[in-house]
Amino acid sequence: MRELDINLRKKFSEETIIWMATTRPSGRPHLVPIWFVTDGEYVYIRTMSGSVKYKNLLNNPSVSISIQSGAKPIIGEGEMVEHFPPGDREDVDDLFDRKYDWTDYGSAYDVICKFMIKKWIAFNH
Repeated sequence: MRELDINLRKKFSEETIIWMATTRPSGRPHLVPIWFVTDGEYVYIRTMSGSVKYKNLLNNPSVSISIQSGAKPIIGEGEMVEHFPPGDREDVDDLFDRKYDWTDYGSAYDVICKFMIKKWIAFNH
Protein backbone atom coordinates (compact mmCIF):
# COMPACT_ATOMS: atom_id res chain seq x y z
CA MET A 1 0.00 0.00 0.00
CA ARG A 2 1.86 3.02 -1.27
CA GLU A 3 1.83 6.53 0.23
CA LEU A 4 0.00 5.55 3.45
CA ASP A 5 1.91 5.96 6.72
CA ILE A 6 2.26 3.01 9.07
CA ASN A 7 -0.47 4.15 11.51
CA LEU A 8 -3.02 4.59 8.73
CA ARG A 9 -1.99 1.26 7.18
CA LYS A 10 -2.68 -0.41 10.51
CA LYS A 11 -6.05 1.33 10.88
CA PHE A 12 -7.02 0.40 7.33
CA SER A 13 -6.00 -3.25 7.71
CA GLU A 14 -7.97 -3.60 10.97
CA GLU A 15 -11.24 -2.48 9.40
CA THR A 16 -13.77 -5.28 8.97
CA ILE A 17 -15.50 -3.91 5.88
CA ILE A 18 -14.54 -1.56 3.08
CA TRP A 19 -16.79 0.08 0.52
CA MET A 20 -15.79 -0.64 -3.07
CA ALA A 21 -16.94 1.29 -6.12
CA THR A 22 -16.70 -0.25 -9.57
CA THR A 23 -18.08 1.00 -12.88
CA ARG A 24 -20.81 -0.73 -14.86
CA PRO A 25 -20.41 -0.99 -18.66
CA SER A 26 -23.03 1.77 -18.95
CA GLY A 27 -20.78 4.08 -16.91
CA ARG A 28 -23.01 4.00 -13.83
CA PRO A 29 -21.20 3.42 -10.53
CA HIS A 30 -21.75 0.29 -8.44
CA LEU A 31 -20.97 0.62 -4.71
CA VAL A 32 -20.88 -2.32 -2.28
CA PRO A 33 -19.57 -3.16 1.19
CA ILE A 34 -17.17 -6.10 1.16
CA TRP A 35 -14.80 -8.07 3.36
CA PHE A 36 -11.15 -7.64 2.49
CA VAL A 37 -7.59 -8.37 3.54
CA THR A 38 -4.26 -6.78 2.80
CA ASP A 39 -0.72 -8.13 2.80
CA GLY A 40 0.68 -4.62 3.24
CA GLU A 41 1.17 -4.11 -0.48
CA TYR A 42 -2.05 -5.29 -2.12
CA VAL A 43 -5.73 -5.41 -1.16
CA TYR A 44 -7.71 -8.62 -1.78
CA ILE A 45 -11.42 -9.38 -1.84
CA ARG A 46 -13.23 -12.68 -2.19
CA THR A 47 -16.41 -12.62 -4.25
CA MET A 48 -18.65 -14.57 -6.59
CA SER A 49 -17.72 -14.86 -10.25
CA GLY A 50 -21.33 -14.10 -11.18
CA SER A 51 -21.50 -10.89 -9.11
CA VAL A 52 -22.04 -7.46 -10.62
CA LYS A 53 -18.81 -6.19 -9.07
CA TYR A 54 -16.71 -8.98 -10.59
CA LYS A 55 -18.26 -8.55 -14.04
CA ASN A 56 -17.63 -4.80 -13.75
CA LEU A 57 -13.97 -5.44 -12.82
CA LEU A 58 -13.44 -7.68 -15.83
CA ASN A 59 -14.77 -4.88 -18.03
CA ASN A 60 -12.98 -2.04 -16.21
CA PRO A 61 -10.44 -2.90 -13.48
CA SER A 62 -10.52 0.56 -11.86
CA VAL A 63 -11.82 0.83 -8.29
CA SER A 64 -12.23 3.24 -5.43
CA ILE A 65 -12.29 1.87 -1.89
CA SER A 66 -13.01 3.48 1.45
CA ILE A 67 -13.26 2.52 5.09
CA GLN A 68 -16.66 2.96 6.69
CA SER A 69 -15.82 6.03 8.79
CA GLY A 70 -16.95 9.23 7.13
CA ALA A 71 -15.46 11.30 9.97
CA LYS A 72 -11.91 10.00 9.44
CA PRO A 73 -11.86 8.59 5.90
CA ILE A 74 -9.15 6.56 4.26
CA ILE A 75 -9.84 6.33 0.53
CA GLY A 76 -7.88 4.42 -2.09
CA GLU A 77 -7.92 4.54 -5.87
CA GLY A 78 -6.45 1.72 -7.92
CA GLU A 79 -7.14 -1.26 -10.12
CA MET A 80 -7.50 -5.01 -10.14
CA VAL A 81 -4.19 -6.51 -11.23
CA GLU A 82 -4.99 -10.21 -10.90
CA HIS A 83 -7.82 -12.62 -10.12
CA PHE A 84 -7.59 -16.28 -9.18
CA PRO A 85 -9.56 -19.07 -7.49
CA PRO A 86 -9.26 -19.70 -3.75
CA GLY A 87 -6.58 -22.25 -3.02
CA ASP A 88 -4.18 -20.89 -5.66
CA ARG A 89 -2.52 -18.63 -3.07
CA GLU A 90 -2.39 -20.16 0.41
CA ASP A 91 -0.90 -16.96 1.82
CA VAL A 92 -4.00 -14.99 0.79
CA ASP A 93 -6.35 -17.74 2.00
CA ASP A 94 -4.52 -17.62 5.36
CA LEU A 95 -5.02 -13.84 5.59
CA PHE A 96 -8.79 -14.31 5.23
CA ASP A 97 -8.78 -17.23 7.69
CA ARG A 98 -6.91 -15.22 10.34
CA LYS A 99 -8.88 -12.00 9.95
CA TYR A 100 -12.38 -13.48 9.78
CA ASP A 101 -11.85 -16.91 11.34
CA TRP A 102 -13.13 -18.46 8.14
CA THR A 103 -12.42 -22.09 7.47
CA ASP A 104 -15.07 -22.61 4.79
CA TYR A 105 -16.14 -19.75 2.54
CA GLY A 106 -18.61 -21.80 0.62
CA SER A 107 -18.20 -22.58 -3.04
CA ALA A 108 -20.19 -19.54 -4.16
CA TYR A 109 -17.27 -17.21 -3.29
CA ASP A 110 -15.15 -18.65 -6.06
CA VAL A 111 -12.76 -15.84 -7.01
CA ILE A 112 -10.19 -13.68 -5.23
CA CYS A 113 -9.39 -10.29 -6.73
CA LYS A 114 -6.06 -8.56 -6.09
CA PHE A 115 -5.83 -4.76 -6.22
CA MET A 116 -2.94 -2.32 -6.41
CA ILE A 117 -3.92 0.95 -4.81
CA LYS A 118 -2.10 3.74 -6.61
CA LYS A 119 -3.39 6.74 -4.66
CA TRP A 120 -4.43 7.16 -1.03
CA ILE A 121 -6.41 10.04 0.45
CA ALA A 122 -6.78 10.38 4.22
CA PHE A 123 -7.81 13.31 6.36
CA ASN A 124 -8.86 14.20 9.94
CA HIS A 125 -6.40 11.64 11.35
